[in-house]
Amino acid sequence: MAKRAARKTASQQKIEANKYDKVVKENLNRLIPVLLKKVLKVEILHLENLPQVRMQTTKEAEPDFLKKAYTAKYPDGCIFQIEFETKDESRTDRKMHFYVGMAHFKFNLPVDLTLIYLRTGRPKHITGQVNFHGLSYSYPVICLDDYSYLEFIDSNVPEEVLLCILANPNDEAPATIIRLILKRLVELKQDSNEIWKFINQLKILSMLRNLRSETEHQIRNMIIDKDIVRQIWESEDFQLGIEKGLELGMEKGMEKGLEKGMEKGLDLGKLKAHIIAIQHMTVLNYDAKLIAGILGITKRAVLEIQNQLEKSAEILEMLNQHKLEVKSIAKKLEISQTLVEVVRDDFK
Repeated sequence: MAKRAARKTASQQKIEANKYDKVVKENLNRLIPVLLKKVLKVEILHLENLPQVRMQTTKEAEPDFLKKAYTAKYPDGCIFQIEFETKDESRTDRKMHFYVGMAHFKFNLPVDLTLIYLRTGRPKHITGQVNFHGLSYSYPVICLDDYSYLEFIDSNVPEEVLLCILANPNDEAPATIIRLILKRLVELKQDSNEIWKFINQLKILSMLRNLRSETEHQIRNMIIDKDIVRQIWESEDFQLGIEKGLELGMEKGMEKGLEKGMEKGLDLGKLKAHIIAIQHMTVLNYDAKLIAGILGITKRAVLEIQNQLEKSAEILEMLNQHKLEVKSIAKKLEISQTLVEVVRDDFK
């Protein structure tokens, strides 16, 4: 039983690692210039694709990035290789040595290999060294969190902006970094498929910093450009997510009132966040269907909150002139107590 559980855990880890690997490889062509300049600090005079040759390796030994490069150190050319790693394993040193041996044997050129470690801190088991029987081989191990997020945040390349989630936050709160990333991605105004792709990639990469929950929270609550929102709304992937339903408990609860909706599983913080988002998007003239799509709730829930928000002036009057308590106002106007709190806090 224990062995079966262990196998399952290993399988889950492999699936998770494949997700990160997929994101890196999807973005690699656009990332190479910034990695060379800002991270590896290598000046490549010229890069060439290698001929389509069959390397006798296993699937897990397929290189991440492999090109022929001409540099000041190797003016006649070398094999330039970059590997990305999310697991801290001692076997990685042996794997890097294997890569170098295979590439050198196949192309008969010097091999310049660098490993970029994507987790936090320095790896304990990856040493960057292989030594035995007179053999001595070393390679640089670079950690992305040694670099400030400020190195990447102002880039015009979305793939580079995503690196901020893996970089050093400089003591900024995770929520702040995530909001800056989302804001920058929106400013770059990609089309709907591109925006959705980068948002999904951000969610995947955020798992490397245990920030998946915070990232999803910031995505749900961001207020973004109308045209981009509509493009996201119309995208096939977004519609599929909506069909699955983010807030099934909220949908049923809203039919019986906001407070009962909370009893169906919507916590206070999330309810407040939804009310604030609906309040702001209503001011921007977003229609109810679009708001529902952004927040992942039903149109009926949005309309219910909008109807109650129409009583904001009455709420403020009762708060200021009559000095009534939040609970009394909610009861008198037959609205959500949480909504009254949101209006009060917003006014303050």
